[in-house]
Amino acid sequence: MSKPLFALADEFLELARVLSDEQEMPNDIIDEILEAYSGELETKCWNVAAMIQRFEVAEMFAPWRNASLADEKTWKVVLTGYVTTCW
Repeated sequence: MSKPLFALADEFLELARVLSDEQEMPNDIIDEILEAYSGELETKCWNVAAMIQRFEVAEMFAPWRNASLADEKTWKVVLTGYVTTCW
């Protein structure tokens, strides 16, 4: 199981703090280490953002959740508006 976002962020900040205290290591090496470590953190951030967007979309469709599926015209208008807004 992957780590939660806050744990990854804490680890990244701790690594950055430790590396910033390192006097003998060149800055370009420190940058490369942080860049390599940031991949999992960046992926987690994108996944959390996508999850939040899904919740927002679900909330946007909440008024139609209990609507009759027979009202096909309303669904087409709503979905068309959503697709053009997102893409």
